Amino acid sequence: MSSAPPVPSPVSRSRLVLWVAVALPVLAAFAPRDLWAPDEPRYGLVARTILETGDALVPRINGEPYAEKPPLVFAAMAALGALVGGVTAVVARLACALFAAVAVLTTARLARRWFRDEGLGDTAALLFATTGLVAWNGARAGLDLPMTCFALLALEAGTVLVARRAVGAACALGAALGAGLLVKGPHVFYVPVAALVGGTLAAGEGRRWRDPRWLLALVVALGLAAAWFVPASARAGDAPAYNSDLPFGRRILGQIGSRATGEDEPHAHGPLYLLPLLLAFGLPWTPVWLFGLARALRPSRVPAADRFGVGAAVAGLLGPLLLLSLPTSKRELYLIPLFPCAAILGAYTLHRLVTPRAAVHLVRGFVVVGAGLALAAVAAPFVAPSMASRVDVDDRAAIASVGEPRVVFALVAAAVVAAAGALAAWRLRERPVGAARATGLAVGAAGLVFAIAVLPAFDRWKSFDAAAAAGAAARPDADLAIWGFSDRSVLWWFPHRRLDHLGVHTYAEAAAALAPDAPPRLVLAKAKNYRERTRRASPAERALLDGARVVWEGPVGGTSFVLLTNAGK
Repeated sequence: MSSAPPVPSPVSRSRLVLWVAVALPVLAAFAPRDLWAPDEPRYGLVARTILETGDALVPRINGEPYAEKPPLVFAAMAALGALVGGVTAVVARLACALFAAVAVLTTARLARRWFRDEGLGDTAALLFATTGLVAWNGARAGLDLPMTCFALLALEAGTVLVARRAVGAACALGAALGAGLLVKGPHVFYVPVAALVGGTLAAGEGRRWRDPRWLLALVVALGLAAAWFVPASARAGDAPAYNSDLPFGRRILGQIGSRATGEDEPHAHGPLYLLPLLLAFGLPWTPVWLFGLARALRPSRVPAADRFGVGAAVAGLLGPLLLLSLPTSKRELYLIPLFPCAAILGAYTLHRLVTPRAAVHLVRGFVVVGAGLALAAVAAPFVAPSMASRVDVDDRAAIASVGEPRVVFALVAAAVVAAAGALAAWRLRERPVGAARATGLAVGAAGLVFAIAVLPAFDRWKSFDAAAAAGAAARPDADLAIWGFSDRSVLWWFPHRRLDHLGVHTYAEAAAALAPDAPPRLVLAKAKNYRERTRRASPAERALLDGARVVWEGPVGGTSFVLLTNAGK
């Protein structure tokens, strides 16, 4: 890597842009809403169980080992919950949002390190934080942004190792990769390895890979992962993992193989599935980094001092995209770790590559983004009623939420912010960096208003909170059973109840559970399946099922559910 002197940025070096970008996911995490299925309540429930049992080694749900994911993020949620008195929805989201904030900050540090320009780093952080998929997931209780955080920390340590060949950098690289393994698994390797290989090759420093310190980093990473896996497998013993007949250790290892091959996975797609998603979820910055990508693929146009950074950004974007496209199993969330490199490439484009003619078109795009968001926010309350008649009955509650006065007011506020951003971008049309920053700040602010004031209105459509309240009033001490589905994360809303799973294809268990002389019991079932199965049951079973009392019925996530209890108790 070259030690060329810093290149001054044509924009202010104010830290305001950076700290706003860092604060966006943290502030959005305080939205007064519940956790939403399918993943958020499950992760929150695992964290709550860790806090209650004090066992972070073997995550559990309903007393059974949960081997779908390693425990680091769940333990972080539990640790934060211990400080404030419990794992709530805000606590679960805030723990992940803090990882997201570190990822935003590390994006800025990487861009500064690669291109010796603080202003460029600030722009990269803002572009990353306001990329569509990142902004939506930044304040959710998920694992992809925490894993991205450790992937970026590993990439930063690896960059230092390339430049200085320091043992400390190798250990930091290994520790970050190991922590990423304890978040979600081997996907943490994709971006750092691809970016470091691309950067060293672009800079003509391929010989740096002969350094034995890389092996030290790998040993540290695997050692850290083994420090959890070995004792966790020993403690869990041969107990089947949650929702599986496999022992805990085999289930964890099996997840790696199944996600690589796509076997037994519900997210099977073709090899080109992720490419259009990358372009769509990268908005509003996709045109910026696509323009930079086209220029960066011509190395002669990139100064020698910038080749490591440009090569790392390009390889960190395209290399993992290729690797993620090979397996059958694909989700849009897998793209999140790629967007820091896209944001850095976009910032480099705005600061170093964009021509005056291209700048005009990019700034016009920024204006269209702001104006389009403003128009969409204003139009939503008027368009929503016309859509209600075209969707399933179970989805109409969500559509109706858009017309609530508080939601309309929030949408108008978001529209004003977005329109102000469009106006500022137009006034800065001769300064593409300033126009991009104005657009990013407006998009981030509008998204924050949306997260805090609009999304909570959808709780009644995405949460079992109303069902839990009705169940507490009807049967405060009864056990809970689920019938017709297997997602035990419903315990997030029904804490401190023993959960049973009634047979899906039989009616005898449900009929026995709801018999008048049976112990007090709550049974949660999909409304459609419940009514179909009661018609198919035997006369004796139907009599017991028909005698059950319905204490709540409503849609959750687009599916109607019914909560039943014994009629005679």
